[in-house]
Amino acid sequence: MVGDTPTDVRTGLAAAAGIAAGVLTGASNRADLEAAGATHVLDSVSALPAVLEGATQP
Repeated sequence: MVGDTPTDVRTGLAAAAGIAAGVLTGASNRADLEAAGATHVLDSVSALPAVLEGATQP
């Protein structure tokens, strides 16, 4: 799951998403996304492929 607000991150975590990444190109800052529990905080969605390449399938 990828989002740009703490609510997005919390929703992804509540849905048991393996990745709940926050992206800094939206409305929130790094501290807010980390406080919400983001598994990753990305400067841009262009960094997402590298995160997904490191993810394992259940």
